[in-house]
Amino acid sequence: MWTLHFIINRLAQVKIIIPLGFDKIPSIFAYIVEALAIHFYFVAGVSQSVFVTYYSFVCKNLEILLCNLHNQLQNKCSVKDFDKYLAVYEKIVENMSTFDEHFSLVAFLSTLLAMICSFSSGYSLAFSPDLSQTTIIYYIISLSFYLSTQLVLMITDSLANELLNEIQNVLQESLNKLYPSDSEKRRICINTEESNLTLWKIYVLDRSLAMSSIGTLVTYGILLATLGK
Repeated sequence: MWTLHFIINRLAQVKIIIPLGFDKIPSIFAYIVEALAIHFYFVAGVSQSVFVTYYSFVCKNLEILLCNLHNQLQNKCSVKDFDKYLAVYEKIVENMSTFDEHFSLVAFLSTLLAMICSFSSGYSLAFSPDLSQTTIIYYIISLSFYLSTQLVLMITDSLANELLNEIQNVLQESLNKLYPSDSEKRRICINTEESNLTLWKIYVLDRSLAMSSIGTLVTYGILLATLGK
């Protein structure tokens, strides 16, 4: 019922529905534009939810695997145990690299969509005059949804990257003690290159990037509002 009420208000805003009477003939173009907009919001929201849920689930499982491996490496281990842990680490890195290769672009687009929709909703909520109560509720829900999906994706990703970097440091320290050979050192270095989860191979995700993205949205919102005046 609330959704129907919001759609009616949106139609009224583009003068498809005339609240005081049908003194104007509705435009078929306006019908098409509004119908496409409603479908876009619906498809974008569902797609965003499904992808972020899947992506964060995979990142959480990678984080659990890395955490267990990190705990094992904290204990004293023999050369045989170290070789076993190293094999497990290399398998995890291989899976992370494959996952990032296939989904880094989608993660980038998902983050970009979330930032655009968050900015649009936040800006409209803060600076648009004469908003109805239904429209205000819609913008609040939209802002909360897209901001939360953005943070969930970026934080779960960054936690997995942080654990991976910690394990790399622990492995390197153990490697220096157990295998002083340069060839073995080069082997571990080769396997750790470009193994972090990224946004389209452009940004390696960490917590600072998540906070910077929010700061960017706020800064551009204030800038546009100032220029608009």
